[in-house]
Amino acid sequence: MTLEDSVRRHGGMVVRIARIFMGYSTNSLASDLGISHSQLSCIETGKRSISTLQRLYRSAKALGLSPDDFGTFALELDANDQGSDLADFYQQLNNQRLPEDAFDYARGDSIRIV
Repeated sequence: MTLEDSVRRHGGMVVRIARIFMGYSTNSLASDLGISHSQLSCIETGKRSISTLQRLYRSAKALGLSPDDFGTFALELDANDQGSDLADFYQQLNNQRLPEDAFDYARGDSIRIV
């Protein structure tokens, strides 16, 4: 699979995980990217892919990632076809902890609110 294919297939999940990790709301990130909340939601859920290289660069920059890191995360998802390794990799790269259950939320799994 090529980098372009990986970004098209998993770019939305990368955006969602990074957005949650960085503490951005969908509204604030959408505003930073110059797109609507609903467009960002469609990207994050995979209903719409990141359509242009320019949008990829803007997405990565807004999330504090280099475009290379963004692509690496997407490739990691393809290699493992699951996101736990991506979350671990992102955590190691930033030397920080993801909020508990962030990956489950990013996959769309239900989360128990305590």
